[in-house]
Amino acid sequence: MTKDQTVTFTYRKNSYTLTINYVVADGVTTMPESFIHTYKYGDEYSVASPEVEGLTPDRKIVSGIMGAADVTVTVTYSVAPTGDIISVEIQWGDLSFEASYNNWNPDTHRYETTTVEPVSSGQNYIKVNNNSTTSVGVNVEYTINPGFTNCFTGTLTNSENTPNGGHYTLGTATTDYSKTHWVWLKESGDQAVAKAVENGTLTIGRQNDVGQCVVTISQAGQ
Repeated sequence: MTKDQTVTFTYRKNSYTLTINYVVADGVTTMPESFIHTYKYGDEYSVASPEVEGLTPDRKIVSGIMGAADVTVTVTYSVAPTGDIISVEIQWGDLSFEASYNNWNPDTHRYETTTVEPVSSGQNYIKVNNNSTTSVGVNVEYTINPGFTNCFTGTLTNSENTPNGGHYTLGTATTDYSKTHWVWLKESGDQAVAKAVENGTLTIGRQNDVGQCVVTISQAGQ
């Protein structure tokens, strides 16, 4: 008889390249060299755009969460205008979820094990970056669509799993210009309705989806 064998597979996160090219409209000014760096899947990156005398970049900071592909970004510089500039970047991750229901209990007529997990781990986010020259107001709302309100609930949290939706202000300093919202979906209530989407993909923010995430930008203080 052949002896039992144990095989161990070691998985490593794939790495992808972030390339940031710096250009100027006049095509004459000498610009900084491109930024090229490798990050692992799921890593956050934040790269400040170099200062160029007399010019203003359209993105003060390039930031995001590395997905499963190389990323190339172009930062365009122009002559610095007078007055405030409002420029807000909103990054949307993959807001898709998978629901599964297991261990049916005939006494309670409920599934004892229910899970709703992101399809792409680490990509269930909304990130708001303020590239303006002044503070802006941000309001993030997450609602469950009619027909699913009795079986799913949705939440927005920060990296510490603390709720962080609603209205807030983003400044312009490197410490307060950006906020990431992690989007979560949870089964609750009517399993009979929820079970209808078993083994399907639940998405947020598209037509006929389970819920909607809406980001509204306004002048600070409003």
